[in-house]
Amino acid sequence: PETGSTGVFRSPSGMANGIAFDAACDMLVAEGADFGGRRITRTYMPRPESQPESPLRLQPGLADIVAGLFNEASFNAPNDLVIDEQGRIYFTDPHYTGHEPVEQEVNGVYRIDTDGTVHRIISELIQPNGIALSADQRTLYVADFSNRGEGDALIAYDLRANGSVALREVLIAYPQRGADSMAVDTEGNLWTAVLDTSRPGIYAYTPEGEERAYIPLNSPFGTAFGRGSQRHVLYITASNNLHRIIVRKEGYHLPTSVEGSRKP
Repeated sequence: PETGSTGVFRSPSGMANGIAFDAACDMLVAEGADFGGRRITRTYMPRPESQPESPLRLQPGLADIVAGLFNEASFNAPNDLVIDEQGRIYFTDPHYTGHEPVEQEVNGVYRIDTDGTVHRIISELIQPNGIALSADQRTLYVADFSNRGEGDALIAYDLRANGSVALREVLIAYPQRGADSMAVDTEGNLWTAVLDTSRPGIYAYTPEGEERAYIPLNSPFGTAFGRGSQRHVLYITASNNLHRIIVRKEGYHLPTSVEGSRKP
């Protein structure tokens, strides 16, 4: 961010899509289909000098597979993911494209526990896409994005202490193409990439679904807040471009641990 330069981190990426960082600052990636990995991976990142390497961690740059199967079948195309403060991973698994056979009977939302166990927690959506977790850890948000403008919605689920969910409400029902990625600020607002052809852009919604701000932008797909000095900067991917804009809100991030730990 300081230099404004960009570079290639990994190529090929395994059709990487959603990215999140865990409490140890390691990178979790949802790898999709169409010659992608169709899995969730963790790449071990260099630690700051103030945080010595743990003997339980792999060397920086190496990666391992967190999950690649459910009921002995490959996922469809993992798309986006989020991590709770207990270290559990929630991810969406739609299917938009890819030559691989579809092995899961539904396009689902899954939870990976810290022992590596995988659970399907939502199975009734059309194409679950973006996913986010409220800062108080009580609400799981999922964007159901058909890519055809049919039944697209932003949905709120109550997240129970054991990691299971219960439908709370449909926050937004989109008449055209709906929401993709979401980022949450510390006040609970959802900064959401919406591809509605009549009014595309970034929408800031309250936890109740009220629109509080709008940033016009064609074909937005990804949203993420920076960290540290960049915590008021919202980064946005749109078409082939990367944008950034300073906002008045501060992005929420998973609290980091000093020592870190290796999770399955």
